[in-house]
Amino acid sequence: MKSWVKLGLVFFLSFSVRFIITVLSPERNVWIDLFIYMDGGQLIANGVNPYDYNDAPSIRDSLRNDNVAFDPHTSQSQDRWNFYASGNLPLSLLYYGAIEKIAQGDAFIYRVVFALMDSILAVVLAMFIFNFWITSKKYQFLVVTGLGILSPYLLSAGTFLAEDKGVQILLMVAALYFSKKKNFILATLFLGWSVAFKGLGAFIAPACLYYYLGEPERNKILNAITIKRTVLFTLAAVIFALQPFIFYITDVWDMMQARLGQNLVADAPQHSSIWLLPYAMFPDSWQKIKFIFTLFFISVNIVGILRGKLGVDVATASLLIWFTIVAMLSGSVDRLNIAMTVGILLLGASHLKAGILLSTYYVFAGSMSFAYLILVFVGRYALPGGWGTDTIASPSCLGFVIVYTIMITYYAFKDYHFRWSNAEY
Repeated sequence: MKSWVKLGLVFFLSFSVRFIITVLSPERNVWIDLFIYMDGGQLIANGVNPYDYNDAPSIRDSLRNDNVAFDPHTSQSQDRWNFYASGNLPLSLLYYGAIEKIAQGDAFIYRVVFALMDSILAVVLAMFIFNFWITSKKYQFLVVTGLGILSPYLLSAGTFLAEDKGVQILLMVAALYFSKKKNFILATLFLGWSVAFKGLGAFIAPACLYYYLGEPERNKILNAITIKRTVLFTLAAVIFALQPFIFYITDVWDMMQARLGQNLVADAPQHSSIWLLPYAMFPDSWQKIKFIFTLFFISVNIVGILRGKLGVDVATASLLIWFTIVAMLSGSVDRLNIAMTVGILLLGASHLKAGILLSTYYVFAGSMSFAYLILVFVGRYALPGGWGTDTIASPSCLGFVIVYTIMITYYAFKDYHFRWSNAEY
């Protein structure tokens, strides 16, 4: 089967599943996160600076109190509404604004666009796996199905519950793909945009540069040509990242600091944090457990890198997983899935068996979470006390980190030696 036919099939299957779910769940057109995105899009569409709360107060008041994307929690006061409506980086808000120009306040159209973008993501995932996971076509398509077409986390927190994080994964995977293909413009463009969209693209910069440079050995890094290419690549990515900030650079910094502080420092874990279960079991010592695990996780990666058994791609995956899943205390599953999906891709590109095993866990555990979520919404099961819908995925995300940590520990302390850029199949 020709490659374009396979990619077309991936898109068709992905969008068909997502469109059917969207059509069959009209009640999910009412969803707080979706309304937050719509509020931000309305501000952009009306030419209002989202980060300057004093800009166009009458328009802000009108948008807060109209019937479009009205949520009683976010609309309690103008300050609260402003906080939520401006809670994303400029490229994300520009994306919502572009949708709003078409949707005109229609939540269903927002969901269809999200489904479309997640389907394009499935295609880009397929491009990466078909090209860089050296295994049989059967295994390649199974992984593409699990991570993209029928990804349980993207279907639950992306389609059923409308979320935009699929675009972030799309930008990051595209940056990695074009870096491996040595396409300077597209690699730096997507890397820069992945930073401007949700910020997390900054964590894959080492792998992108490593791929673009041809996965060099350690002793071949410090030469004039490599240094020149590194400087040019970095400069171009920074320029693309800063483009969406041009009109908001003086206002967006305060929002970024507030959001980052809120996610890194909290009295208790929230949403889908992997620390919810330890917190429930050991309320007085969960932070010590978190500290010990973090120390172990970082130490394993350092040992593996120093011994030449973990390459730059795996180190990048670990950095992304540590920040997004381990360090963050209030991330929802859609955000955690960014690190899980990209982490699997990077791991599988250098340690194929580990990538396949981790993707198998991802599909199994994610499917269990998605099934439970559906049963809750149809009234077959009730959530335990204190749980929200995004809490359901917390145990599966915790399991993902444990499985990943076991795998990299195994490779880090393996007896025989890998070259710094070697791939084990």
